[in-house]
Amino acid sequence: MREPIVETSIRLVQRGCDLWVPTRAAKIVGTRLTENQRERMCGRLRYQQGLASVVVGNDALLVATSRAIPEMRMQEENWEATILDAGEPARQLSLREERGRASIPDLVERAVLAQVHRKRRRWTLSSPRKWYDPEPFQEEMGIAAYRCIALGARFIEEVGIGIAADVQTAFLTTQNLAWFFDPTQSAQERERRHTLFDRLANRQEGQRGTLVYSMGRTMRVYFSHADGKTCGQVPIRVKDQTYSSLTDYYTAVYPELGVTDDTPAVYVFFDMGERPVAGSLLRVRVMNDNLPRGLRDIDKIAPADRRNYIDGFWAELGDRPCGFVAPGTEREYWRPAPGRVWRPALPTLEFGRDRKLAPTRTAATVHASYHRRRTDMLSDGGFYYLPPTTHRTLYCAYPKGMGLDAAQRFISSMCEMASDWTGSPFAFELVEYGSIEQAVDTLQRVRDDGMVVFVLNEEPAAYYSVAKGLDGWRVKRVTQRRLCSSYRSLIDGVTDRRTGKVSVDRGRREWEQFVRMSALDVLQQMDAIPWRIDGADAYDAQLVIDVGHDRRYLGFTILVNRGVGLTPAFQLWSDVQQKLDTKAEAINPEFLQNELVRFIKDGWPRRDAHPLTSLLVIRDGRICAGEAEAIETAKQRLIRIGCLSEDARVDLIELHKETQFPVRLWEIDEAGAPQNVAEPTAVQLTTAEAVFVGTTRATLTQGTSEPILLTACNEGAPIRKAVDSYAATTQLNWSNPAKEQTIAVHVKRADDDLIARSQQEIKRTR
Repeated sequence: MREPIVETSIRLVQRGCDLWVPTRAAKIVGTRLTENQRERMCGRLRYQQGLASVVVGNDALLVATSRAIPEMRMQEENWEATILDAGEPARQLSLREERGRASIPDLVERAVLAQVHRKRRRWTLSSPRKWYDPEPFQEEMGIAAYRCIALGARFIEEVGIGIAADVQTAFLTTQNLAWFFDPTQSAQERERRHTLFDRLANRQEGQRGTLVYSMGRTMRVYFSHADGKTCGQVPIRVKDQTYSSLTDYYTAVYPELGVTDDTPAVYVFFDMGERPVAGSLLRVRVMNDNLPRGLRDIDKIAPADRRNYIDGFWAELGDRPCGFVAPGTEREYWRPAPGRVWRPALPTLEFGRDRKLAPTRTAATVHASYHRRRTDMLSDGGFYYLPPTTHRTLYCAYPKGMGLDAAQRFISSMCEMASDWTGSPFAFELVEYGSIEQAVDTLQRVRDDGMVVFVLNEEPAAYYSVAKGLDGWRVKRVTQRRLCSSYRSLIDGVTDRRTGKVSVDRGRREWEQFVRMSALDVLQQMDAIPWRIDGADAYDAQLVIDVGHDRRYLGFTILVNRGVGLTPAFQLWSDVQQKLDTKAEAINPEFLQNELVRFIKDGWPRRDAHPLTSLLVIRDGRICAGEAEAIETAKQRLIRIGCLSEDARVDLIELHKETQFPVRLWEIDEAGAPQNVAEPTAVQLTTAEAVFVGTTRATLTQGTSEPILLTACNEGAPIRKAVDSYAATTQLNWSNPAKEQTIAVHVKRADDDLIARSQQEIKRTR
C-alpha cells in the first residue's frame, strides 16, 4: 500500500526561492504611533493606493514598488501622521537574503489582499486577512450564513513563498438592531424581541454581544445598551465636531445610509469607547451554539468542497493575484516532499485500576477504537485519580419555570456516571430559584464552596451574576434552553430532517452524550484526572503562557508528565493574574518572570519533590519583546529554589491556533480526491516551524481537520521533538474521549480560565 500523499491548501508563488520584489523606503512623520496605528497606516496605503507595505521600524515602512510613493496623511481623534517617500533609490529585495525572507511573505500577502479589495466584490470585518462573500448562501429562522476566505503567506524553506487560503463561515441576523429595539412596538412584543436578541447575542452566557456595524465600511463592535431613544433624540460629538443629533451626523457624513429621526439609537463599544449609532446599521454576529438545527453543520466543510471553494476564489483574482509585486501562483496546491511530513507517535494511556490503552495500527491507519474505547475504560472505577478530599455532593440550581423533571434527570444521571467512573458515591441536591440572586443566596447559606451545576435562566446578566456571586465555588453552567432541548430529545426523540421520521434512539444518544460531557467537565473542575500518558514524555513538563483576548489577564497552565517514582509524576494546575498593561499583547518582562516563578513555586509539592530536568514553554500567540529574556531569568530562579535541575533544558515555542497562516492539510486518495488525514500529521515548513493536525478521519465525520502552527523560538530548539511532545498531550482529550483534538488540554485550560475571568468582570446594562 502506497504512503498517503499529503496536500495542503497552499499555492506557491512562481520563481520559488529566486523570487525578488521591487521595494522602496518610506517614512512616517507625525505623532509617535503605536504598533497598531502603524499597521493601520499600512492598511490605508494598501486600500487607497493599492500598495503593499510592511513596518520596518518606529518611523519607517518598506513599500513594494519601484515608483515614488505618494504622500498620504491619516488623522484620527488622538493622533495624526503622514507617509512620505524617503527619497532613496528603489532596490530589488531577494528571497535569498535574510531581510527578504523576513519581509517578502508579508509584502506578497498584502499585495494579494490589495487585489481582493480592488475587485470590490467582498467585504471584510475584524481582520484584513478575511473577506466575506457579498451575499449569504443560506438563511433560516432569521439567520444568514456567509462564506469567507482567509489568506496568509509564509516562507517555506527551500521552496519559496506559499500563500495559504481557507474557507470559513459566519452567521449574522437578517434583522438589524432597529428591529430588535423598535420603541413603537407593544410592551409584549418589545420584550419578545429583547429576549431573542439576548439569546442570539449570547448575553445569558456572559457575552457583551458582538455586532457588525455597516456604514460604507464594515467593522466589529460590542453591544452596550439601548434606552428607547431614536437618532433624532441623541446628540453626538465626532472628530471635534458636535452634531445636534445622530440623524444630523449621518446626513452630513453618510447621507446614502438613509438614517432618519425615527431610527432607533443603540449604544455600542468601539476601541475608543462607547458611542451611540443607528440601530439600522447593526446586525448580530451569531455564534454556533445559538444556530437553528438546519444551520449547525453547514460550517463543517469536507476537504473536497473546501478545495473547490478555494479554487473559485483564485479564479476570481485571475492570472495576477499578487498584482505587480510578484508573478502569479502555481495552479496546483503544494504537496510537501515525504521528508517534510511525519506522523507523531500515539502514546499508551494509563487509567485507574492498572488499566492501559495502547494504540493499534493497520498499515498507516489508526484504529478508531483507540478513541472509542476510552469511555469504556472509565467505567467501573476507571478514573485515574480523584482527590480524596473532594466534596461529593453536586448541587443543581434551576429556574422555577423550567420544571423539576429535566433538572432532576440531568443531575441524577451525572451523579450515576461520576460514581461509576470514580468508584466513589456522589449525591445531589436541587435548588429551585426565582432569580439568580435568590439561587446565589441559597447556595452561600449552604456552604462557602462546592460544585454546582447552574442552569441559567434568560436574564442577560445571568452568567456574570453567577460568576460574581459564587466566588469560591466551582460552577458548571448550562443554559435552560440547551438542557430543555436535550431533555425533549430524550423524551420525544429527534426528527430526521430528510425523512421526517422520529428516532427515539437518536434522541437518547444525544441526551447521554450531553450528560457524559457535562459530567466529565464537572469532574475536571473538581481536579479529577480521567487518564494520563503512561511513562515519561520527551519533556518533564509543558508550561502554557497565554494572554486573554481583551489583554487584561495573564494565564499560566502547567502539565507535568514523567515516569512513575518521581514527585510529582503527573499533575496539572493553572492560575490567572491581571496584567499591568492592558493596551498591548506584550507582557511586562519583570512582571512575567515574577509571576511565572510564583505560579510554579505555589503549585510545587512541599516535600520530596524531584526537580524538572526539561520544560517546554508554550507561548499561546506571539512572543513579544522582552518575554524570552524574562523566561530565561525565571529559569535561573527556579533552578535556585529546586523546581528545575541545574542542567534543565527549557525550550520555548509559539503556538498559533487562529493562525495568520490559515493552512489546511488533507490526504489524496487513489482517485485523486482529498480526504482528512488518517493519522495525526505534521509538516515541517522551516527548521524552526511546523504545522500539526491531531484530528483525523478516524473520529472526524464532518468538516476538515484544522491545524495549528508551532514555531521554535530559542536557538537549537528541536521543532520535531516539541511537536511530538505536544501531539502526545492532545490524547488527554478528557472532555470528549471519543473525539480526537488538536488543541491540548493544558492549552485549552489556559484559554478557558482567561475567558471565565474576563467574563466575571464584564458589566452589563440594558
